Amino acid sequence: MSSIDRTFQIVLLSILALLVAFCRTEISSELPPQCKDYKILNDSTRSVNYGYDRYCDQMGDGYSSPDWQGTGWYRMMKPAGLYMPQLKTPGMDKCGTMETGYLQESHPTTAGDTVNVTVCFDMGDLYPCNTKLGASVTNCQDYYVYWLQEMHICYQRYCATDTIDV
Repeated sequence: MSSIDRTFQIVLLSILALLVAFCRTEISSELPPQCKDYKILNDSTRSVNYGYDRYCDQMGDGYSSPDWQGTGWYRMMKPAGLYMPQLKTPGMDKCGTMETGYLQESHPTTAGDTVNVTVCFDMGDLYPCNTKLGASVTNCQDYYVYWLQEMHICYQRYCATDTIDV
């Protein structure tokens, strides 16, 4: 390979690297505002690996989740987990509550997209979707945020997991 060919290759790779960096910057600057303005759900008892407790996502209740701050946009973070479980219940009496909340639909796959979903609350084998609440999920490129409503009754709680599929 001649030195001209090698120089041309280096210039082309440099231009490609700049384009990739520019595109990533453009995508992240076009993300919706909830990708920067959200509350955090990170209580370890919210994990699908945690058993039964009496927490609920309801303000003012004696058993309010320590990380719950009322209806709004939330990001799941460790040690709770990084995602809400989707399509399959984690099972009743887990996530530090009785009725465990999981997404009935899938997470959006394209950065910047927001989808409306249904959150199901599991009440055992006969009622794996005993109660339903509307929610939204936004793909923020490297993580997701969830618009979550306050529970009307205890003991219902949104679950968290380290993998999207339980």
